[in-house]
Amino acid sequence: MNKHASQRRSGVETAVQVHLNGSSRSLPGLPHNGSHSSIASHATAPNLPGAGRTLGLLLYLLGDRFETFLNKCAVRLRLGPKAVARQIRDLRHHSLGSCRNLPPSSPRNPVFVGFDVVRQYDVLSSEITSKRMIKSLRKLCKKLVEYASARVLSTQLVALDEIITLTIEDPIIRMMLKECDLSCLTPSYGEPDLIVSTSKALGSIENTKIHDDWLSTFSSHGKFLKPTREPITEAHGYVILWGAEFFSYHQDCQSLEHLSATLRNSETSYLGARYLVRFLRDRSTEKPSINDHREFHLKQALWFVYVETALLKPHIIEWENMDKCMLSFVPLLLLDHFDEELRTHLRKIADSSSKQNISRSKLFEQYLTLGQHAFLMKVVETKVKNAWGSLD
Repeated sequence: MNKHASQRRSGVETAVQVHLNGSSRSLPGLPHNGSHSSIASHATAPNLPGAGRTLGLLLYLLGDRFETFLNKCAVRLRLGPKAVARQIRDLRHHSLGSCRNLPPSSPRNPVFVGFDVVRQYDVLSSEITSKRMIKSLRKLCKKLVEYASARVLSTQLVALDEIITLTIEDPIIRMMLKECDLSCLTPSYGEPDLIVSTSKALGSIENTKIHDDWLSTFSSHGKFLKPTREPITEAHGYVILWGAEFFSYHQDCQSLEHLSATLRNSETSYLGARYLVRFLRDRSTEKPSINDHREFHLKQALWFVYVETALLKPHIIEWENMDKCMLSFVPLLLLDHFDEELRTHLRKIADSSSKQNISRSKLFEQYLTLGQHAFLMKVVETKVKNAWGSLD
């Protein structure tokens, strides 16, 4: 009966150790006890004491399919964390474009906020100053946090993932979530998935600096770049070649290094990677310009850092983010054809799969094993199928 749970726990054991080693320092609000003496009576697992044992046994017997069916029904009835998150996005008009935080220094200038669209401060201001909207959003944020301490483990995990996603999508919602009572996010029992997700959710709410680094860096396309006639040869990540000129980063502005640090750090890599996915998806500039070339090479540099991190610290990587990066910005798949160092890294990642017990995503494994052309054809085929499916 516990076979399914033990298999799930084994796949995230290394990630749990990483987050537990550092989370006590970075997230003081998340205590981790070595014993299970504080297990909540409503914890839904078949091998735990308390009233939740019966419900846990029932869910394990009925299986994941029935639980998935119930979750879908809850969404249709506007119940559950996904439905609450959808209401938040609807109120914040996420379908019109993401990001809702403006630099205070230039409140009435159109600025690039988030990664999708340019919005005027006046439009945003009229939305935020609506007392009714503020009240509704705070109520929904509170409900989402409450779902993160629900009795069913799958509901908790979905709620925590939605919290992480919303903190990246919308700084205003992140501030509202921070105002909620986050004490209920303390794990009630030692489920590995729950401990990791809770640590990540708290970090995404409280780690303001990571959000500020990404949002401020991309608030204006390439504004932190300047031309120079002297090529810098320290590392390709710090030099951008465009045409016959080289561009280097300002000596006093460590934007790329800050972003790279978020990708390499075991406690913040999940946040940096999700921001990287959003940046790669950006198609905000309609007309080709010099900034497009700068952005392309910046994306290339950050992708290289992420691949390098996957090679050196595979246990901190969320491999589904690798998939999203590749599908969001297909030119990344061609880089290994031109970059010998990147190609070497990818080969080493492929070779290490037999030596390290790390479960990578199917898509990334195919990228490593199929070869470039075969994999590209598979990606194109997948995109075509998804496009036709959306028309049905």
